[in-house]
Amino acid sequence: MGITFRNGSYIRFVRIGGRTIKDGEACAIWNSKGEHTQIIGPKRQQLFFATIRFLTRHKAESHQYLVIKHRDGNVEHVRGPIAMFENPALHDLISINDSIFLESSSDFIVVHGQEPRSIKLVDSEASTCIPNISFVQGPANFIPSPDDRIHNFCWSTIVGKEVKVDSSKFQLLRSFPTPLDIVVNVMLSNRHSVTINLHVDYKISSSSPNFLLQQKDPIAQLHNAIIIDGQSIGNSVAVESVREWQQSHLSDIFSNLESYSTLKKTANDCGLEIWSICLTGQSLSHDLKHSLTSESVLTEELRSEMNEIKQRKELKLLEQVEKIEAVEAEIQLKRMKIEADDQLDKDMHGVKLAALKRRAEVEVFEEKTAIERTKMKDEMVLHLLEKVKAMDVDMTQLLSSSKGAEYLNIHKRAAFMNDLFQK
Repeated sequence: MGITFRNGSYIRFVRIGGRTIKDGEACAIWNSKGEHTQIIGPKRQQLFFATIRFLTRHKAESHQYLVIKHRDGNVEHVRGPIAMFENPALHDLISINDSIFLESSSDFIVVHGQEPRSIKLVDSEASTCIPNISFVQGPANFIPSPDDRIHNFCWSTIVGKEVKVDSSKFQLLRSFPTPLDIVVNVMLSNRHSVTINLHVDYKISSSSPNFLLQQKDPIAQLHNAIIIDGQSIGNSVAVESVREWQQSHLSDIFSNLESYSTLKKTANDCGLEIWSICLTGQSLSHDLKHSLTSESVLTEELRSEMNEIKQRKELKLLEQVEKIEAVEAEIQLKRMKIEADDQLDKDMHGVKLAALKRRAEVEVFEEKTAIERTKMKDEMVLHLLEKVKAMDVDMTQLLSSSKGAEYLNIHKRAAFMNDLFQK
């Protein structure tokens, strides 16, 4: 009996004897007449000139299914979980296959079958019904029937500028945007070229997914359409514009989806929809780069020379400004000196006027004093004469005689009175 489980590789012809079929094992027995009997353990079976063959056990889990090919030509698919013994008297082959896991509602597969089905794709208002073709949408674990055939897509992949034909084989389609990176060499209007890197997001069109089945390789067609549109854009761009290009300008030109009319039409014919297109990088051809580099060097030299000329002009202007400022300062200094001299002359003139005024005042005062002094002398002489007259002296005779005048000595008396006045 043994302790291991036996399978289809165990085949024996037993003349007289027996075999124990353990629980979990099964066997097929052919007697001497060729009659077949299948026994599932546990059981003890006696054998007489018989052939015994233990059966291979096949187990499918919940995400698997058994493909059973019967001897009569029928094929049966049985969803797991299930276990079955492969009996060569009944089956040609039993195999275990994984179900197709559709994770979300954006995942779907194309199934060719005997009966037409319909499915409502994501973002689609109308169901798509095609004879003998089904679009199975997730979320689900899809197990095909024996008459179903999963459509295998064989599309190209793009690596840089190279298109690898029929290098991507798959069954699962997704309706959300799928990235596609393409490198395109764009010829400009002056026969120079620019290599651009484009990032394209495309998705399967919800309105016409059946177009996918009518096109052999949509990716290669999209690549050719982008080359055509890129050339159309390049024809409208001259090298003079490239000199002034900035990243934002370049992105505006090549990231405008409306510029790719051929791409949009081709995608629509293939059952695809271009979601977005974006410029991720660019590089110039060797000749154009050399030309622009030479122009850049020349421009830089001219700019440097212009800067030197500008600096020299600024230095010269600065020197002229300094000279002008020095002349203006000197003129201002002279003006201040002249103004100071004028002010000094005005002050001296004022001082002189004040001195003359004081002198005039002194002279007036002296003149008044002299007049007063003379007046006083005259009053004293008159008083003296009045006193002499009071003495009954003949004034005429007195004054006319020299002795009388000398006697009177009017002048001396006046001088005496003056001295007395001063004291």
